[in-house]
Amino acid sequence: METKRVILAIALSILIFMGWNFLARHMGWLPPPPDPATYNASRTTDGQNGTPVAPQKGDPTAPVAQVAPSADPTSTQLPIFMPTEGRLVTVDTPLYKAVFHSNGGVLRQFLLKDYKTSQKEGSPLVNLINENAASQGPMGILVYGQPSWLGTNWALEGEDLVLSAVSSGSLRFVGEFNGLRITRELRFSGETYSIDETLQVASGESKAVNIAFTFGAGALAVDETPGVFARLKHSIFGGEPPVAGENQYNLTRIAWLQGNSFDEDESVSDLTAGKLVEGNVAWMAVMNNYFMGAVSMPDPSASAKGRYLGGVYHALIGRSNLAVSPDAPVSLECTYYIGPKESKRLDAAPNHLDKALDYGFFSIVAKPLIWLLQFLYAYVHNYGVAIILMTIIIKLIFWPLSQKSYRSMQQMKQLQPLMVKIREKYADDKEAMNREVMQLYKTYKVNPAGGCLPILV
Repeated sequence: METKRVILAIALSILIFMGWNFLARHMGWLPPPPDPATYNASRTTDGQNGTPVAPQKGDPTAPVAQVAPSADPTSTQLPIFMPTEGRLVTVDTPLYKAVFHSNGGVLRQFLLKDYKTSQKEGSPLVNLINENAASQGPMGILVYGQPSWLGTNWALEGEDLVLSAVSSGSLRFVGEFNGLRITRELRFSGETYSIDETLQVASGESKAVNIAFTFGAGALAVDETPGVFARLKHSIFGGEPPVAGENQYNLTRIAWLQGNSFDEDESVSDLTAGKLVEGNVAWMAVMNNYFMGAVSMPDPSASAKGRYLGGVYHALIGRSNLAVSPDAPVSLECTYYIGPKESKRLDAAPNHLDKALDYGFFSIVAKPLIWLLQFLYAYVHNYGVAIILMTIIIKLIFWPLSQKSYRSMQQMKQLQPLMVKIREKYADDKEAMNREVMQLYKTYKVNPAGGCLPILV
């Protein structure tokens, strides 16, 4: 009898377990499964209630209305394309190790060889592409606002690359998407973190396309739980709650350069709704204080869009309404920079990427000091020693001013008895007292502000 009850209980448990999801979906107790199209960063939604809104003008990630093909006598067949089985390909340089997937040329991993997650022995290398970001196709191409690397045929021309500091190499990814032939040529150099791309889009008929280059990354500085200070700050001052897994003292953010103006946004609510920057965008990046992944175009007509989606920050830049025809394929140039925010490397990068190092009001002072610090570090290979040497150099430069300050202070000290007498004599006549004090300074050639200048400097 007991055995029958056990078997009946197991059978009922299996039935309930298997039927729960179906019943819950049918009754509306659970949300519907996510649509793969939700990755599409161009399909903007209201950040408050998720309702669709119209695509903004100039958005390179917005879908283009598709027109039914007509009997156009000028339409031609694209050359025969033979897709290959998807596989991983590695680019190994002295600076980084990158892993790409042949389907669309998207990044799966990007390890920085000169940087570790901590100073502890055995700490892993910094990986700018975590598993969550890798699943959303960083460095993929959006066409009509859709991810071109999903559900399409691709072929890889090239093998694993191992580059020295003075060598270079390239990979070529070819795919078909929505009647378009997409060819991506990525060029790598062993001496830089920059990756150059030439993208060509061909079509057998005339049409307009929207093209966007992308980069995506999760939190670049990880903190398992928000710190006490971050939680206390939110509870007292309000605002956005700290994001779990995000280092609250080194926030990941979206930054961009439009014209000559640098701007950034770290608000998760703003970025969830989408941040569109129209026209004359040199670059857009996912960054924190120390690392960045930027995508840039040498095109004054380029627009960009930043988005936070599913725990991943996305930076997209591209062109909208590009005319492509059988006789005139579209060709676009792009440069990615994925690595540390080192000033000497950013200075050498194209499209004014050095503007990513924003020192604000103190740039005029900060930049020379940083240059001096790096110059000294190149010789001593220790930042502590370099800072000490820089401090000594600054002290030597301002030694004349310091000496003048000390002399002025000493003279003021010697005049104190005379100044006390003047104050006692003219206690009821402030104007006469000030006049006598100024005459005293002139007589003994003392500058009362002489001791303040070095302090101000």
